[in-house]
Amino acid sequence: MFEHLAPAELEKFLHELDRIGRRIDELTREVDFFRRQLIAAHLVCVRSAT
Repeated sequence: MFEHLAPAELEKFLHELDRIGRRIDELTREVDFFRRQLIAAHLVCVRSAT
């Protein structure tokens, strides 16, 4: 699939994939944080409603 790329192009592509992967990890951590915050807020609302 990538056989036609020169080694320098492959290296550049791999670096870009690494950068994208790190950004995905960062966004996943942010989503997890906000999900936990939402769950906590929901539990507070449920407890105060009962």
